[in-house]
Amino acid sequence: MIQFSKSLILGFLLFTSFEAFSQRTGQDSTIGCTFLDDVHASFPGSIETWNKYLLRKLNPAIAKQNGAPVGIYTVYVHFKITKVGSIDSVRATTNHGYGMEEEAVRVIQHAPKWSPAIKNAINVPEWKQHAITFTVSK
Repeated sequence: MIQFSKSLILGFLLFTSFEAFSQRTGQDSTIGCTFLDDVHASFPGSIETWNKYLLRKLNPAIAKQNGAPVGIYTVYVHFKITKVGSIDSVRATTNHGYGMEEEAVRVIQHAPKWSPAIKNAINVPEWKQHAITFTVSK
């Protein structure tokens, strides 16, 4: 009887210690398991690093070179970050023309790998959307 009590107490301490140090978001109500926090896909470094990459690689004059009228144009691009961090299925959801969508898609398609999303400790694909604004002035 004493041996059983010690095992039970040790098991309880191990479980509570694990819970105290785990990053959890919820519990699976069917089996009572605790999962790690979900992590969204991210560009290595930070979002600022991603924006710097885009600024370096984009040709901001593409719209003006192709005869776009003066104005501000926002191009929306959707893409998937795969389980291994590759970029896939890049497509623009706007249609301003003047080469802006093609330029935005080109730069995102050739971007370096991202850190993939994680759900329940497993890499999973995740869709992203990014807005890129082109300004055409006189």
